[in-house]
Amino acid sequence: MQMARLRGIFITPDASSDHFAVPSAGYMCMSFNEFQTTLPALHEVQDVSCWLFCPTYDAFDVLRLLTQNKYENALTCYFHALARPEMIQMELTQGFPNIEITLLQTDTADTAVLNHLSSIMRNGPV
Repeated sequence: MQMARLRGIFITPDASSDHFAVPSAGYMCMSFNEFQTTLPALHEVQDVSCWLFCPTYDAFDVLRLLTQNKYENALTCYFHALARPEMIQMELTQGFPNIEITLLQTDTADTAVLNHLSSIMRNGPV
C-alpha cells in the first residue's frame, strides 16, 4: 500500500484486513489491526479518522499509537451522541497536544460520509 498518495485513513471497527476507498477522494478504510501494522508509514498521511468509541478500539488507543509513531497531523473522531463532547475534546487535546483533534457528531457529517460510516458500523468493510 502506498501511503504517500493517501490523504487520509478511516479506521474501521471490523477486525478483517479488507479495505476500500471512502467516498472522500484519497481516503482508505482499514481495520484497527491493519492500522497498527501500517503506522511507520503514517508521516505521509494528512488525516486519520476513527470512531470515538467502538467495540474494537477507542480514540485513546488510536492516539497512543499515533503518538508512539510521532504522528503530528490531524485525527477526526466520529460519534453518534455524547452528553458532554467538550469534556472529551478537552481530555483528548490535553493528553495528546501534538495532534489536531476534531470531534464530529455523525448527524452533522456530509450525508455520503454518514451513510458510509453507518454502513461500516453495521456491516464492517465491504
